[in-house]
Amino acid sequence: MSAIQDEINKVFKKKDNQLIILIFVNVAAYLILNIIGNFGGSSAFEYITNWFTLSSEPSKFITHFWTIFTYMFVHYEFMGHLLFNMLWLYWMGQLFESQLGSKRLMGLYLLGGLAGGVLYFILYLFIDQGSYLLGASAGVMAIVIAVATLIPNQKVNLMFIGPVALKYVAAVIFILTSITDFQENTGGKIAHIGGALMGYIYIIQFRKGKDYAGNFYGFLTALLKGITRKKSSLKVAHKRPETDDQYQKRKSTNQRQIDIILDKISKSGYESLSAEEKRILFDESNKN
Repeated sequence: MSAIQDEINKVFKKKDNQLIILIFVNVAAYLILNIIGNFGGSSAFEYITNWFTLSSEPSKFITHFWTIFTYMFVHYEFMGHLLFNMLWLYWMGQLFESQLGSKRLMGLYLLGGLAGGVLYFILYLFIDQGSYLLGASAGVMAIVIAVATLIPNQKVNLMFIGPVALKYVAAVIFILTSITDFQENTGGKIAHIGGALMGYIYIIQFRKGKDYAGNFYGFLTALLKGITRKKSSLKVAHKRPETDDQYQKRKSTNQRQIDIILDKISKSGYESLSAEEKRILFDESNKN
């Protein structure tokens, strides 16, 4: 038990840990939705989830386009849905991080979720346009298949079984969650297949020098930084103007500085000025 606790502590102590961020966002979303459901009633719960789950209805998707991202962080059930996804994300995510790093993990999770969502949406245009998709499974499946494709013969210890090659573990997970009993949760299983394909294709292309997950993560972070920087500049542009008293006070202070500098020049010459005094004098001469 202490060994497991030590391993968990190591993961949480890592800086900029995208794996923990993913788990935290998924768990936080689950708790918030259930709090809303418990206190706001079923109508409030359905209203909120309709804004974050991916609908197969084209007209709804157009007006709720962000759901192609948000659906992959929404879970209704704890034991059969959230817990299962987070455990596999934690176990396989660590293996992935050890090989390719934390940022690529986040990039591939999102790309896997997008691939699963797109495949689900396209196929469900012909199956059921009144359905909806939710859960982290597509993103998690992308990571599971990716790490198994990258290091297929890596041994992992399974309880009551012992060491097993990662490729066999991934194959069993994929078959049980994505192929078996396909008539049940068909939409979710289609999304699993989309995520698995993304994970496999990513590693094949990564070996050829194409880093889709890393590039996608870089694009998103640059986009967020650009938005943040734009908001910051807008705040500066709307700075409150000076009052007359503030202007006169600032002008008087500046004039005193200039008088002191000019007096110093008359007594000791220009070369006696410090770099800061020369800068102040230069700025003032430019204003004039």
